[in-house]
Amino acid sequence: MTMETHYSAYFFDLGGTLLALEQDEIACSKTGKVTLLPGVRDHLLPLCGTPVFVITNQAAVALGHLSEATARGFIDQINAAVGQVITDYRICMHHPLAGCPCRKPQPGMVFDLARTHTINLAQAVLIGDTANDEQCAQLAGIGTFLWAHDFFSFC
Repeated sequence: MTMETHYSAYFFDLGGTLLALEQDEIACSKTGKVTLLPGVRDHLLPLCGTPVFVITNQAAVALGHLSEATARGFIDQINAAVGQVITDYRICMHHPLAGCPCRKPQPGMVFDLARTHTINLAQAVLIGDTANDEQCAQLAGIGTFLWAHDFFSFC
């Protein structure tokens, strides 16, 4: 992949892909400020005009460790930091054992966004940092999966 490659849409995982993690949870300061990973801003800004989506599992909401407003605030912060290029997002806030069709690796969040925004998934890319992200891309029929460290290493 080069930065010149064009996809119909970009689907990004959140934690470990766009935002720093701490013990498998989104890392944030005492004031609630999140930390963007290196390269995120520089690589998302040029995507303005192309559909950019975030899909994330946030079971901490179901477990009572995180509020829904805080989870949504993570994406609001990232969107502000990258020039409002994020078109839309979905958050699975269900318990990991709930059997939810939207919890990655299940493709429910991708399908919902694709329906809502008329996205050709075969021409889309999913960028993530876990095997669940990769499996989600496969189950959704997304044409390309890229590991976050590969995507963000391009200059």
